Amino acid sequence: RIAALSVDRRAADRLRDRVHQALAETGADAAAGLLSTTLSDFCRASLALVPVASAVCPDARASDLVVSPALLASWLDGLGATRPALASLVALLQVRGSVADAARLLMEHPDRGLVTSPLPFDPEAAHAELVVVRDALESALGQCLDPAHCPLVQANRPLRESLGVWTLQPPREGVVAALTSPLSPAGQGSPSGCWPGDSLELALSTLDMLEAWRERWLQAAHGTLIREIAADFVPRVRRELADRGSWPTTELPLRLAALLESDADVRARLSGRFDALLVDDVDAGPSVQARI
Repeated sequence: RIAALSVDRRAADRLRDRVHQALAETGADAAAGLLSTTLSDFCRASLALVPVASAVCPDARASDLVVSPALLASWLDGLGATRPALASLVALLQVRGSVADAARLLMEHPDRGLVTSPLPFDPEAAHAELVVVRDALESALGQCLDPAHCPLVQANRPLRESLGVWTLQPPREGVVAALTSPLSPAGQGSPSGCWPGDSLELALSTLDMLEAWRERWLQAAHGTLIREIAADFVPRVRRELADRGSWPTTELPLRLAALLESDADVRARLSGRFDALLVDDVDAGPSVQARI
């Protein structure tokens, strides 16, 4: 009894023909015991044989992973109550679609994960750092001897005014405004006579501090959002799909692999169905196909 599995129906048919040919060449009479199917259909059928352990109904459907807009909207509303600054960033940066994309990636490739910053998004800490940046920038630009005619000072006037507003706002509002503002430091050249000593280099370096602050806390927000999606949103998507009796094509192999690894009784029952399991184009390393 042989199971030959491929990624889609056409590839499965090609693999079936190759196995038939190989069996014929050896004189083996095993064609009648050959199952040729797709990996997702094999996993769905296997899980359906152990519905209690797998929590997959025998008549479950395999489908493409689609995140419900209503579920996404409901989760983002809840995020607004628990992490309002993070929810505001999601709204202002218009990355609602990216939340759904991240959930799909986390469900389809849980072993790979997503590379994120380990720094938690903390508006209070970010606001305190922004005040330090503002003070450093004001001190550095204040050393210009002719600010009224200095291109560097004049070009950064709108940014300095906005910094003054952001740092006086409550941390949540100020940090979100600073992170989503289109204003960026301007590094126009200035006459050397405007700046004593190495004060011009100091001024330029403090402008870089603001960009570094923005990059650091945007990455922190991204990492925190991804962790929230993995911990809370992905389980909600899974529950909704299970309630509909629909399982993403990419989810079924992951579920079967986890069940085989964790449940000895299920492993014994399912492993006795076949003498050989052939998987076409199995990925190198600890892939879900190799785990199964």
